[in-house]
Amino acid sequence: MSAAESTAQPWLRVTAALLALTAGAVHLGQVSVHLEEGWPLAAFFLMVGVIQVGASALLLRPRPRSWFWFGIAGTATVIGIWGISRTVGLSIEEGGAVEPLGVADGFASLTETWTIIILGLYLAEPIRHGRLAAHGLSAALILGSAGLWLAAAQGGAFNADPARLAAAQPWLIDWLIAACGLALGGGVLLGGAGPISAAWHRGLMRGLLTVSVLASAGLVWTTLPPTIGQNLDCRYGALAAIQVGGHAAEPSRVLIGTGGSLILPIFELRLCGGVREVALEAVDPVTILGDGAAVDGFWLLPVGARLGTDGAEVLPSGAQPVPPDARLLADQPRQLVIRLVGTGAGDYLLGSVRLAYRAVAAAETFTFATTVAVCSGACPAD
Repeated sequence: MSAAESTAQPWLRVTAALLALTAGAVHLGQVSVHLEEGWPLAAFFLMVGVIQVGASALLLRPRPRSWFWFGIAGTATVIGIWGISRTVGLSIEEGGAVEPLGVADGFASLTETWTIIILGLYLAEPIRHGRLAAHGLSAALILGSAGLWLAAAQGGAFNADPARLAAAQPWLIDWLIAACGLALGGGVLLGGAGPISAAWHRGLMRGLLTVSVLASAGLVWTTLPPTIGQNLDCRYGALAAIQVGGHAAEPSRVLIGTGGSLILPIFELRLCGGVREVALEAVDPVTILGDGAAVDGFWLLPVGARLGTDGAEVLPSGAQPVPPDARLLADQPRQLVIRLVGTGAGDYLLGSVRLAYRAVAAAETFTFATTVAVCSGACPAD
C-alpha cells in the first residue's frame, strides 16, 4: 500500500518519471551502435533502457516507498557500471579497454544522478523539520552537477567523442544541460517553499516541468547516434576515412609559430564497395574550437605519400588541391591534409569536416570527425 502523498510529492514523482524515461531513451538509442561491438553489450543497453522506460510508467502513479528505494539502488548500480567502464574497463566492452567519455553516456549518467536526487527527496518529503533545507540541498546538488558538466565540457572532457566534435553546434547539448538543470533546481526550490496551492505556484511549477521536458527531449535528440564518424563499414556513402590519430583521448596538440604554417594529415580516404572513381568538390570545416589557427587549404597527397601526426612544412610533390581537380580511384587510398597558419591566439581544434564529392554522376556529402589539434602563441603545457 502506498502512503498518502504530500503536495510536493506528485511533482517529484512525475519529475523522476521524466528523468527515468529520458535515461531509458538514451540507452535504447545506443543499442544499434553497440550491437556492432557484440551482443552482450547491446543486450545490456537494451535491458537497462527497457527497465528505465518501464519504471517511468510505474512512477506516474503513487507506489509503496520500497519501490523508490529499489529505484535508487538500481539507478546507482547503472551509474557505478558506467563509472567502472570509464576508469577501469569492463570485460564485455572491447576486451576490457577503458572507454572515453562521451556525450550520450555522460548525459545518461547525469540524468540518473538527478533521478536519485529527486527520488531521495521524495522519500524525505514527509519529514516536517528540515524540509526546506532538504529541498535546498537537492537543488544545490542538481545545479552543482549541471555546473560540473559545463566545466568538464569547457575543459575538453568530451573532445574524444567524435559525435560531439562532428556536430555543427557542439555546445548545444551544454546549453540544454544548463536549461534542464536550472528548471529542475528551480522546481525543487519552489516545491519546498510551501504548499503548492496557489494558482501562480502551480503554474510556475508546471512551466518549469515543461522546460525540463523540452530540454530533455532536445538532449535525447542530440545524443542519438548521428551519421558521422569515419564510415569504415561503408554504410552511409561512397567514401570511408581511416584516421591518422584516434579518439581514445583528446588529440595531442602540435605547436605552430605565430604567422608560421604547417601541413597536417586529417585522414586517409578510400572508396567503398563497387565505386570506381570519386571527384572531391569541396572540403568545409564544420566544427572549430578555438582561434589559434586559420585554414589555408586542403590537399590530397599522391598515392603512397603519408604525413605523420607531427605534420610537415612543405607539401609533397604531386599533391592536388581540393577543389578543383582532386580525384580518388578504387584501390588507391590517398591522404587528405590541411594547411594551417598560426595566429598566436592559443588552441585550435578542428572537430569535423564535411566532404562534398561526386560519385557515378551523383553528388553526395558526408561529415567526418577529425583529430586535428594545434596551438599557436601562448600554449599551456599538455
